Amino acid sequence: MKNLAIPVQRIGSKEGQPPWLWTPGPGLIHAELQSMARTGLLRRGLGDCYVSADQPDTAETRAHVVSIMGQRLIGGLWTAELQTARWIHTGGCPPICFEASVPRYHRPSRIPTELPLRLRQGVTGGALVSGKGWETDVQMIGPVRCTIPEQTMEDLLRLSPIDVDPVQLRLLLRHCSRDELLARFTYRSYQAGMARAIQRLNELLDATAE
Repeated sequence: MKNLAIPVQRIGSKEGQPPWLWTPGPGLIHAELQSMARTGLLRRGLGDCYVSADQPDTAETRAHVVSIMGQRLIGGLWTAELQTARWIHTGGCPPICFEASVPRYHRPSRIPTELPLRLRQGVTGGALVSGKGWETDVQMIGPVRCTIPEQTMEDLLRLSPIDVDPVQLRLLLRHCSRDELLARFTYRSYQAGMARAIQRLNELLDATAE
């Protein structure tokens, strides 16, 4: 199953293309998009992608932005994970790096972009098929394969190379089943880095306990 994409709105684009997704193109440079964002006509999406201000900020809208950016950066099958997946689920501050898992490493696209790329070779980057034991950790949101909130939380606490904003973790926690998180972390306690991740999860749950 391939990631799909919607057309990107540009000056002179064909009719029928969604008018709410903008990237630099012929007749429209990045500085002009930035100016439109400062005046409130657009809002910053991911990298050099912008969204019309009146477009609802939903997980599916953000997934379309991720799809466009991902197809410019990666060839072949990929799954949004870590901060990229977190942004799809919760919105808020866009990540400063595009993070995805792939079944095998690909040479990044040469299309210039201001967004760094971090790829991880892992099972969630593979095809959505049954019988592999991990397929429930990946879901489709709009056109993008994305790790589910619980898997995203696990990855952020166990694998993220940088500290994650506690506010972002609390927002993500709202999309998670706490019982599923505890069961998941207990079952996978053998994995490298999980002891520290379990400690961080307990701290997060204590801080958000009612």
